[in-house]
Amino acid sequence: MEEIFESASQATGSLAGVFEFDGETGYFYLYETEAPDEQKIVGSILIFRDVPDVSGMEIAIRWDRQERRVGLFINDQLWAVFDSVSGEKFGGDYRPNTAANISPDVAACFQ
Repeated sequence: MEEIFESASQATGSLAGVFEFDGETGYFYLYETEAPDEQKIVGSILIFRDVPDVSGMEIAIRWDRQERRVGLFINDQLWAVFDSVSGEKFGGDYRPNTAANISPDVAACFQ
């Protein structure tokens, strides 16, 4: 399987949302770019294991307007969110043809 790596930083560059698929497992990370190497990952959300067809997936990472929340979009659907202020995380557990478990209030931040 092909590997996938996508990321998007805040305008300040201090935080980034990072998606990594190593051919077997996909994770979404909140990443502190200026921290020491062993402390860069602030949080993680398991997105999937052993997804049979990632080649058709379109992965995008977007920050909300306030650059407080960062979201992972798979094929234009929000699948995971980190709130960089509160430390909360939402979603994950991607399954084709289903919807993520993310509250409408959180999802509305990206519209």
